[in-house]
Amino acid sequence: KKAVLARRWIFNDETGLGKSAEAILATRLLDGKSIAVVTPAIVRRAWVKQIETWAPGATVATHTFGAQRQHLTKDQASEVAARGVADWQITSYNLIDELPARRYDCILIDEAHRLKNPASQQSNAVRALTTANPQAAVFALTATIMPDRPCDVWNVLDTLQPGRWGWTKRPARWASWWFANRYSNGTHNGYGWRFSGANPEYADEFR
Repeated sequence: KKAVLARRWIFNDETGLGKSAEAILATRLLDGKSIAVVTPAIVRRAWVKQIETWAPGATVATHTFGAQRQHLTKDQASEVAARGVADWQITSYNLIDELPARRYDCILIDEAHRLKNPASQQSNAVRALTTANPQAAVFALTATIMPDRPCDVWNVLDTLQPGRWGWTKRPARWASWWFANRYSNGTHNGYGWRFSGANPEYADEFR
């Protein structure tokens, strides 16, 4: 519970150990009333089942292109009709802009390693969502926080805790360069910087 109350957290358990269940229960510990889930489109329905299991009674809506589907009982449908929006909003990375404009108490980012490139459209969309909800608890879920190199981790961390990881008085590109150069083997080939492997000098610090 102490970790949950920190409000910005990475669930990094291996595949199959219950990250989604942990995250759902964490939102209940925080008494979250409005929750957004950003996930790959293929597992939106799996999230509905997990919410029905671990947050019984919660109202859930999923988003597809230009449409919203509500997964509700008749009683829940009446409740949502009165309030205008379901408790849980599940969307895919490319449909974040279709989330209802509201104040979210909790934001869950599934397969968060997809944010490893800070310049990608999906990284920018997630950052826009978290920036618009600075008071929200944000939980990143991934079994592969570092797909290839230590520098892959930076944007996930900076999305959760902006400005903490790197040169805080420099632009974001310099903060990410500082992080990558410290924990990877940075080399310049005459055209640009490349970061591969790990820097053994700071390996323990990185862990």
